Amino acid sequence: MASDNPKVPNSEAVGSQNPVKARRQVDVVGFVRKYGMVLALVILVVLGSFLSEAFLTPRNLLNVARQVSVIGLLAAGETFVILAGGIDLSVGGVLSASAIFAAYNQNLPFPMLVLSTVLFGMLFGLTTGTLVSRAGITPFIATLGMGTIGEGVAMLLSEGQPIFIENNASIFTTLGNGTFAFIPIPVIVLVGSILIGQLFLSGTTGGVYLKALGGNEEATFWSGINTRKYRTLSFILSGAFVGVAAILAVARTSVGDPVVGQGTTLDAISAVVIGGTYLGGGGVGSVVGTLLGAFIMGSINNLFNLLNVNAYWQMVAKGVIIISAVYIGTRKKR
Repeated sequence: MASDNPKVPNSEAVGSQNPVKARRQVDVVGFVRKYGMVLALVILVVLGSFLSEAFLTPRNLLNVARQVSVIGLLAAGETFVILAGGIDLSVGGVLSASAIFAAYNQNLPFPMLVLSTVLFGMLFGLTTGTLVSRAGITPFIATLGMGTIGEGVAMLLSEGQPIFIENNASIFTTLGNGTFAFIPIPVIVLVGSILIGQLFLSGTTGGVYLKALGGNEEATFWSGINTRKYRTLSFILSGAFVGVAAILAVARTSVGDPVVGQGTTLDAISAVVIGGTYLGGGGVGSVVGTLLGAFIMGSINNLFNLLNVNAYWQMVAKGVIIISAVYIGTRKKR
């Protein structure tokens, strides 16, 4: 029977508020939030192994890793923009333009070719960033327009036809299809780029300012930080990663394809969101998380293909995954 004295706690209430039990619950929630993406990838791999015998074969895993390399780089660049509170819908079009640029200038010494392609992607990013931060055009419209421009540039330079690689062909082939200690070289490029990106976010003032910009732009501005500069920087970094992705895209097939970027923007954004970066601001996320998100998306796509899932249903599934990831991220922010 409950005590009539209001100062004497009910024994059932005390039991229901067991501090040890509550702490364990908090620990479980915290663990899931911190390592949820890793757990999701592990569960996906285990599930895939039961659904398809070919999923866990070394050949298939290496194939997934190679496929993820391009999308992973696009997503890594996209992460900077989304962290800063923006969105970049141009990465697919810029990828097409950069791939054709690389194939068109294949006669250059390979190091110069890589550098010039990265600078080409950065030029698109600089232009987009200027349109957003100086001209006041919303990121959605500015990046949508720049993506269309990128597609047009790709068609103009290639005259609508693929450009086959003849110069530096052996280097491109090694880069796109070679291995180092059984690890595909594109994966090494991807992981190296991810580490550089994460070091920038975690270990430099610029990375801190980008997160602050996404968290609260007004407060960042009144703190004396040049928000226009760092907004533009986020798009420049995105363009740089697109340039690297373009080199890998050309290297994988030894062809500069003017439509190679079609459909990649959605996959890149999906990887960012699944990787834990909050869409629409918040300044929360990481490039490493995006890498895990890219591997989750790549594994899902691969599993769908192995199971012969209709391409239209795959599109539906991707849409559901994006909406679900955004919803979960929104719930975490509350």
